[in-house]
Amino acid sequence: IAQALAEYLEEKRDPGILQGVDGNVRVSDDGIGIHSEIAISQAIKWYHDCLVTMGYLFPGSNASSQDIARLDWLETAVAESLGDLRRDPDNRYLPWKPIGAKKLNEHFKYVLNFTHRCDPETKSDVLRIEKIRGIFADLLSDEMTPENKKFCLSILSNEEKMWVVLNMHTLLFQEAQDAWRDYPHQSPVRQAQTLNLATLAAIAAIETSFPFRSHTVLNLSLYGDDPDIKLPSEHPNRVEFDVVRRIIKNRETFTGDLDDSESSRPREILDWFVGGPREAILTNAYFLPVRSRQPNLLFCGYNYKRYNETLQFHSARLGLRMKTHQWRHAVASILINLEGANIEDIAAVMNISVAVLLKRYAFIRKSLRVARGMRNLDKLRAGLNENIMSSRAQALKNRREQK
Repeated sequence: IAQALAEYLEEKRDPGILQGVDGNVRVSDDGIGIHSEIAISQAIKWYHDCLVTMGYLFPGSNASSQDIARLDWLETAVAESLGDLRRDPDNRYLPWKPIGAKKLNEHFKYVLNFTHRCDPETKSDVLRIEKIRGIFADLLSDEMTPENKKFCLSILSNEEKMWVVLNMHTLLFQEAQDAWRDYPHQSPVRQAQTLNLATLAAIAAIETSFPFRSHTVLNLSLYGDDPDIKLPSEHPNRVEFDVVRRIIKNRETFTGDLDDSESSRPREILDWFVGGPREAILTNAYFLPVRSRQPNLLFCGYNYKRYNETLQFHSARLGLRMKTHQWRHAVASILINLEGANIEDIAAVMNISVAVLLKRYAFIRKSLRVARGMRNLDKLRAGLNENIMSSRAQALKNRREQK
């Protein structure tokens, strides 16, 4: 199964080759991104674990990919997983956390494609496939989740929380600098805490302006032939981004510059991180094992789990507990509720389409929009009053002069 998965991923990485008259012909450079590779692998592993848990497969057996390419087994895996979610949505009773419906739908799609590859005859079972798709269609919504709506509303309703979101990099940087000065004298555990804080401050220096998805920001390359992020010596106050499609979920290349200002100094934070804490990360085996290090990346192989836990811990201390993906919702919602907001500009910052921005990411606080509408109406009314009254006064003056 692992071998079949490796071959499948290799095919997906380079699908743009077709058989020509004299051999293979490349017709496209498009292949799956790293997001999809990870998602496909996770989906197949989930399916394998389900089959073992349900007793259809034994961990020690040498089962092939054809053995597990069964739609009836896939339907049962989906049914049991959705049943877990329905029985224990808050994870109070089960010894594992049930997978959400959105992630299960993603798993189903990837396993279905893998099943079709292993056994093309499974494509003929259209009724079963459409039945499962229909169930997910009823369960899922493309709109922002209630949890994220509540989070965004709490920010838009509280100026202090909004200030924390937009200035988290500066707040964390101040604390990280103090901790870093004492780094050589700290215990291994305390050093790890310092490096977590320093890394989060550097990540926040990017996310508070360009809120990338967590996988993208953690995989930004700093070194190599064509790095995703540059700290140019000729522009000491600028951070340059030219992020490749491979690490972006929607496969849209992102290009932009981030400059230091009086209120925000991302370049200063990143220079400090690269010149100090980052070097320590690459030599601290307790913090980042050798096998996990990726020296070409800005954050050296720092993983998502640690990033999410560190962000939740420090953001809670600052009065606003948030998860990694909520950077995107927060920044988009703050921008779109500003006076004179340009939706296309905000979509460009988010590197998504306007439709996706409005449907999934930006929370529009209706009371603010209504108040803004009333202010504009009052301005119009005042302007009309002034023009009409002036016109009437002039007309009255003219009549008097005529008399």
